[in-house]
Amino acid sequence: MTWWWRALASPWHFLRDAHPFFLTLVVLIGPAVIAAASADSNTPGYALNSVWIYRIQVGLVFFLIEYTLLIAIWLAYQGRSVGEIQLPGGAGFALKDPAKQTADSFEQFRKTTEAQLANDNKSIALLNDIVTGIPQPGDRFVRRLRWVLFGYAQPEDRPDPREHRRESDPAQADE
Repeated sequence: MTWWWRALASPWHFLRDAHPFFLTLVVLIGPAVIAAASADSNTPGYALNSVWIYRIQVGLVFFLIEYTLLIAIWLAYQGRSVGEIQLPGGAGFALKDPAKQTADSFEQFRKTTEAQLANDNKSIALLNDIVTGIPQPGDRFVRRLRWVLFGYAQPEDRPDPREHRRESDPAQADE
């Protein structure tokens, strides 16, 4: 069964299953018909001096204005905008895709942030080298404590000279 046969056989089921946008367009035809019916009977030359052609033109123009407003409201409701308008003959314009524009700005933000973080990491490494080279207040006490307890005062990060001597001279290492 074709769609139009189903619409004629059971219009309420057809309207129940229809998309709300389609139903809105059907409702917009009513004011367009009213505008066409209320058009002047003075026909201009571009309507071929025919009242019917003039009223059809008025109805179509009114419907197109309603349709354009409906599309603009529908897109605004969805948070979008008209991305491209093409006219016959190739004229028209296109807006930049908002998603691509956002992605480009995020890419630029990522690059500048990475450069700034690299600069900050260099500064932190330099400050870390400066701070580790400063003798700490407790270092002198720790060296004295090591001397008393273990017999040497070398910090743990420096090799003990006695260990170095044992490794370089195998005769002393056996003793």
